[in-house]
Amino acid sequence: MRKKKRAEKQKTERDNLGEDGWFSDVGGEDDLHSLRGSDDDNVDHMVWNEDMDRQDVDLCIGMKFPTREKYREALKDWAVRRGWDLTFVKNEKTKITAICKNGCDWRIHASPMMRNTTFQIKSIKGQHNCAHRRENKQANYKYIGKRIQDFVKDNPSKDLQSLKNKIRRDIQVDVSLFKVYRAKKYALELMKGDVKQQYARLYDYCATVCKHNSGSSMILKVDRDLNPPVLQRMYACFGGLKEGRDGNDNIYSIAMAYVEIEKYDSWEWFLNLLLRDIGSHDERGWTFISDRQKGLIEAVTQLAPRAEHRFCLRHMYNNFKGKFKGQELKNLFWKAASTYNIKEYLRTMKEIERVHKKRGQEQTAIEWLAEIPVHHWARCFFPVTTHCDVVVNNMMVAIEYHRQNLENFVHVCFKKETYMRVYSHMIKPVPGMHDHEESPLGPVAPPHVIKRAGRPKKARRRDANDIKEPSRISRRGLTHTCGICFRQGHNKRSCTNPPHPNSRFRRVIHLGMHKQVMMHPKFTRSCCRGATYCNATEESFPYAEMHTQLFSSVSHCNATEQSFPSTEMHTQSSSSVSPSNATAEVHTNVT
Repeated sequence: MRKKKRAEKQKTERDNLGEDGWFSDVGGEDDLHSLRGSDDDNVDHMVWNEDMDRQDVDLCIGMKFPTREKYREALKDWAVRRGWDLTFVKNEKTKITAICKNGCDWRIHASPMMRNTTFQIKSIKGQHNCAHRRENKQANYKYIGKRIQDFVKDNPSKDLQSLKNKIRRDIQVDVSLFKVYRAKKYALELMKGDVKQQYARLYDYCATVCKHNSGSSMILKVDRDLNPPVLQRMYACFGGLKEGRDGNDNIYSIAMAYVEIEKYDSWEWFLNLLLRDIGSHDERGWTFISDRQKGLIEAVTQLAPRAEHRFCLRHMYNNFKGKFKGQELKNLFWKAASTYNIKEYLRTMKEIERVHKKRGQEQTAIEWLAEIPVHHWARCFFPVTTHCDVVVNNMMVAIEYHRQNLENFVHVCFKKETYMRVYSHMIKPVPGMHDHEESPLGPVAPPHVIKRAGRPKKARRRDANDIKEPSRISRRGLTHTCGICFRQGHNKRSCTNPPHPNSRFRRVIHLGMHKQVMMHPKFTRSCCRGATYCNATEESFPYAEMHTQLFSSVSHCNATEQSFPSTEMHTQSSSSVSPSNATAEVHTNVT
């Protein structure tokens, strides 16, 4: 049965490819002529190199390629640039034969040279007589990703539609947005490298950093129960960072850590390693400033109970203004937090209590601030052991008044010798991955990431103080007030309530007739709310009372005698209408 199927398959191939049998490396006299001397090194044949990957090079007989994969890539690029699609009839380790997918008599054949793995084009037959096509299966996402790699590197935030248009102009192929997404993702992977391969060399990277930067700490916590071990936590502290100082006197990272989640156990693990590197609080007298994350306050209290712990006022104010809004409360909050005088702090707190008074069971601003201990956020209650580089004018005046030398009151941490000493440290660069030290601890697998439902979020979570559009004022967080009924929670476009007596829309709509008009299915809202044009008919307003005072501010009305059959219907309705198409009989008693 198998022999019969094999014989039928061979017969089908012979029928499709003709009698010459050009699957072999030497299929006919033309091939013999083209192969003569192909393995002779003295023959000058073109050799494919890396510089040709981004160029449009024409394939020719005898051209050599380093590997089979490089030949396939070159053939695919050559076909896509010319708008031809290919079909691989033979795609084996020892031979690759391709024909035109559109049915012309063109074909190309390549195989390895004798005694080596170099691929060489042995024959090219026929001519392409088919038209250029933009639908090409050879232009897959990997091919497109390589072609657009430089553009994505310079424009990583370019949207998919713009990238699709560029692919159509430059590569001249039509692709779907999903293929563009995969191509862009592949281009970013080519630039950033393989993530799994980089995780596998993580121990080697840590050993390399510690070798070139003395005093650094690189610690990994992995799950050894799995094979290969899976990363759980990573701690990094460079020697130059823990002994130096930022050149601009700003905040900079002393140590960094990757953990599975922010909790007490992870914060305790991080602070233990940090205090081991920089010294304990009893030795150095550290001051911690935090954003009150989960478990962080408890961890600092446990590991450094006598250390000063301040709260970041920026994060604290973001929580404060979520409940208590207003510019006045904002100014008072920052005044209370930044003052050096305790009496001024107490006066400011009384002012906050006066501005935001108690309303029922609602928590006030003063009660919210009272829940946080003052020594964590109010400057006037900070201990004097922590040195601050802020110079107070009245202190300088007092020193000059007593004719003292101002330099005698400057702390040693602000002197030139201290600056020169702390700036002497630096972070030394490390070599690339191919020159990393080899660690005996083996490879590490990436951490397990739980894939959540829905599309993953790539944009960062915006802070409350971030401005989305600098060119316009945002109304986010403001309470909308309707201009018709003066109630909050909606605007005039969605209002269904009667107008307020002080509303300017009352001139157009009579309060007692508003509901009758709104219930009519033919009524259009624009006719009664500031409209300047109305095509009122008898069907729209069948009653005389509905038109009274209705169009007092309408500048044009097409009301006819049929629309208003009685003279009383138009009373006071056309007093300011100009012009009106109503008949003379209707207007008899109007004037």
